[in-house]
Formats: sequence, C-alpha cells, structure tokens
Amino acid sequence: MLFQIEPNKDVFKTNPEALIYVEFKNMTPKMFKCLILYADYKSPLRQKPKDDRFKLAAMQAGYKIDSSHHTQIEKRAREIFATENKYWNAGYTKYMELQHDEDRESLEMVESQINNIRDIMKVAIKAADEKAESILLSRTKLITSLPELLETKRKIARILDIEMEVMGDSIDGSDEGAPRKLSLVDVINEELSTNEDE
Repeated sequence: MLFQIEPNKDVFKTNPEALIYVEFKNMTPKMFKCLILYADYKSPLRQKPKDDRFKLAAMQAGYKIDSSHHTQIEKRAREIFATENKYWNAGYTKYMELQHDEDRESLEMVESQINNIRDIMKVAIKAADEKAESILLSRTKLITSLPELLETKRKIARILDIEMEVMGDSIDGSDEGAPRKLSLVDVINEELSTNEDE
C-alpha cells in the first residue's frame, strides 16, 4: 500500500511523509485512514463494490454507524462519500495521482473489453431474426479476439505481480483433471453450428 496503517496508531504518525502534501495536511487522521482503505490499489477492500468499500473503510477508520439509521454510516462520513467535502476530494485526487500506474490502467481497459464481449455473448439471438447471421458473424469476430485479450490481461497482471489475484487459481494448473468448462469460444461455435443445422 502507498501508506501504512497500524492498529491503534495515528495514521500521520505512522506515515509522516504524507504531510508533505497539502491535500493530506487538511484531512483528519480518521479521514486519511478511510482514504487509504478506500482508494489504495492494494487495500484489502479493493474488490468490494464502491458503496460497500467506502462504508467498510469508514468503519475501520473509526466512523460510527448512525444511531437513527442502523445500516448507514454517520452523517459526516456520508457527506464525504457524497463528495461534499473539499478536503476529501482534494485528498482523493492526490492519492490517485500518487499511485497512478499505467500498467494497472491498461489492465482495467483490457478487463473492460473482455466484459463487453461477455455482455454481448449474453444477448439471445432468435434464429428467425433477419439480422441473426450478421450479428453472429460480428460475435464471432469479437469472440476470436477474446483469447488474445485474456493472454494480454495475464501478461499485464504478471508485470504488476497480481497474476493470482486477477487470473485466479487456474494459473498453477491445480484444476487439471477437473471437468472442462465451456469457454465463450465453445459457446459461439455451438451457436453457429446450431444455426447451420436449421
């Protein structure tokens, strides 16, 4: 992580170098701790959805649950998350700037392309549809690019030393002998052969 968090210690005492940035000087220790947990690429909360990630980061930083709304975090923290706090906004912008990583941005772009292809594959095509053949051809072109995109994703993850996190357990070959799951390429091929038989 860019800055360290130690239990029961003031985050600025643990990371005095953070105070050279005016954007962090204006934050309370609680707010800065919340920022680290919320924004850091290596935060243990990084996989959580945005709202959940903020709530968990705020609670770990010391913000309380609102006594009248038992599921909401206290109002001060909600205002921060709603970007109504200029110190949070400035601190968040500076934090993201400090940990800017072009490789990670590339990984996010590749993941976005892969997710777009998967979304396209989920759309059902009716055989009677006049455009079905051209849609299937377009899908085929997209799906044939998927293995290359997945390999690119793996290479970028390897550079970032987060291959296991990004690609999962299958990278070590531990799933050998397990029943083979159909890939998207198999799905599109089955779809094409079904349409040819009709």
